[in-house]
Amino acid sequence: MRSTAALVRMLAALTALLLAAALMSSSAADAAPRSSTPSARTTCTPPHCWVAGAINVKTLHVYIQYIAPSRTAARRLAMRLCRADTGPAKDPFCKQAGIQRYGCLAVAYRLDDDGVFRQWSHGEAGYRPGVRKGVTIHTAIRHAKANLDDVGTKHVALRDCTPR
Repeated sequence: MRSTAALVRMLAALTALLLAAALMSSSAADAAPRSSTPSARTTCTPPHCWVAGAINVKTLHVYIQYIAPSRTAARRLAMRLCRADTGPAKDPFCKQAGIQRYGCLAVAYRLDDDGVFRQWSHGEAGYRPGVRKGVTIHTAIRHAKANLDDVGTKHVALRDCTPR
């Protein structure tokens, strides 16, 4: 009797554990990063323009603020966009995701083989004389992806550049 009751309890616990793992896995897979475009723009005069990013590591939304006249303004505005979408002014889940003066910024993420979000990174690239804007964007994307581990698939959440 005692061994049968213990076996039933163990099977019930194992079933509950497997169900919880399945639910957590599916909700994490559905939570792949989403991109958000900036709702606020400021003005600047190239080459004195900055682009900054922010990511909410809980919701996995990515925000980029560009056309900012200073490093501080770009960072502050990107974080403001992140926090405006999540609520409290001191949201611990909003993290800065790179900054670049007169160039491009990309934010990338990695999913494991089961499609579950695992990691994010950013990459920057400054404009160089004689190099097209498209090449600079791809350089920022390459840098963002290079900072990710090699396991799973890599995706670009958002990328943008300052005016030239």
